Amino acid sequence: MNEINKSITIYQLMEKFVNQFPNRKMIKFIEFEKEYSYKEFNDMVIKAYNALIAMGVCRGHHVGLWMDNIEEWYILFFAINKLGGIVVPINTSFKSNEMDKIIKKFDIDYLFMTEGYDRKYPEHIEKIIPNMKVPSAQYSRLKCIITIGFCCDNCISYDDFMKICRNNYEESTVENDSNDDVCVILPTSGTTGMPKGVELTNYQLIQNGFDIGERYQLTPHDKMLIQVPMFHCFGITLSMLSSLTHGTSMYIVRHFNPKVALGAIEGEKLTCMNGVPTMYSAIINHPEFNCYDISSLKKGIMAGSNCYPEFMEEVSKLFEMTVISVYGLSEASPGCTMSSVSDGKKIRYETVGRNLPEVECKIINPNTGKECEIGEQGEFVVRGYNVMQGYYNNSSLTESIIDQEGYLHTGDIAKKRSDGTYEITGRIKDTIIRGGENIYPKEVSMILNQCPGVIDSCVFGVEDSKFGQEVMACIIINGEITIEEIRCFMKNYGCASYKIPRYIMIVDDFIKNAAGKIQLGKMSKVYSKKIGVDK
Repeated sequence: MNEINKSITIYQLMEKFVNQFPNRKMIKFIEFEKEYSYKEFNDMVIKAYNALIAMGVCRGHHVGLWMDNIEEWYILFFAINKLGGIVVPINTSFKSNEMDKIIKKFDIDYLFMTEGYDRKYPEHIEKIIPNMKVPSAQYSRLKCIITIGFCCDNCISYDDFMKICRNNYEESTVENDSNDDVCVILPTSGTTGMPKGVELTNYQLIQNGFDIGERYQLTPHDKMLIQVPMFHCFGITLSMLSSLTHGTSMYIVRHFNPKVALGAIEGEKLTCMNGVPTMYSAIINHPEFNCYDISSLKKGIMAGSNCYPEFMEEVSKLFEMTVISVYGLSEASPGCTMSSVSDGKKIRYETVGRNLPEVECKIINPNTGKECEIGEQGEFVVRGYNVMQGYYNNSSLTESIIDQEGYLHTGDIAKKRSDGTYEITGRIKDTIIRGGENIYPKEVSMILNQCPGVIDSCVFGVEDSKFGQEVMACIIINGEITIEEIRCFMKNYGCASYKIPRYIMIVDDFIKNAAGKIQLGKMSKVYSKKIGVDK
């Protein structure tokens, strides 16, 4: 494929494959051993669509999906899209306090939820909604809670929900036919603060998924392992929609589990997979990694967090596949730049590739707004079809991040190379300012990760009375290595003395959110206390 119909909705895109290839496998849910052809899956979607109508869901209603990667999530996503509703994917790590804000801030009309991986979702909801009875004085817009996999008083079970659809559902004339409508409000910022609602349209998500699939060189013969959470744009756009736009079959893992992933790759002969670096690390370090035949894998995306060249090369060699990266953020659908399967190793490992088609990228001085020279570090800004409509119900915040020329200010530090590719070197807010010197954590981590015996590192700033901030590193090691040997390696590598971490601590893991991203803010707060420098 080399083009996409720019006037269709996400459901209509799937419907095209239903009509053209009704019996081709569309999706399989690994743990449940359930698989559906395009026609079989569409039959389920249409039933859910009519159940939504019968329950009172209308075009423009906000429907929250608080669940992991199960078939109901996918069925409901397409059914809501067909109806013209707006999907609000909810982080699976959220608890009562976050849910209270999500339901209110994003005007949730209907909430579909499972028990949760830890079986505590009902407990979290009942803390804010006694007996789960809605609507209520506090949640006047929330009309109904639908439970999946369990029953609860004052809620509708998913089984009962699916029974209320009309018999003549295929004759329904209620249909979403506008690709310019917002179809997803994506909560962003993880669990570090109050999520902002990124408004994205059918066109933005489809086009971004298509562009990513093109660089990925996906085909109908590919089989993709999807193990990233669907509440995140990595799941929705980079995985589901890149697959859908190219007729690629999807193989879904409910929760990330390295052994399940390995078993799926071997058993289903999967050809491609997506994941954040910590997922790849967990898989290659699994004690049974060498027991599985993973030779079917040909390519994979590594994104969502710092992707170090040495680690990308290691993964590429161990899996014997081509590893590429995507740079983006929820506010940009998310893809801005991407390397290609056909690119050489230097581009794939050292950069995040080139800008996607119809996407303008540039590096500017964050203080002056002037465009930087080639090789000069500055803020990455982007303009194009992929930039969000705005933050839901927050025009002032939208205006603070999208300038009058339409450029989205990402807050990421980057530089452009002479070949047109980009390197991401850090976050403006994560920059460590030590005695007036700017230190970028990613740059320090890249050096640390080349030290023999170091598996991974996380670098952040902690307060210091003399220099304002000092550099701290938490590292995961494999084997015998001392902190002094690490410092010696960095010095011999040529690292400037002020960049060598004053504090180094060996840890078993980093603090991450449910999407697998390392939370530097929480790392700094927790480890500042451990080393006694917190105020």
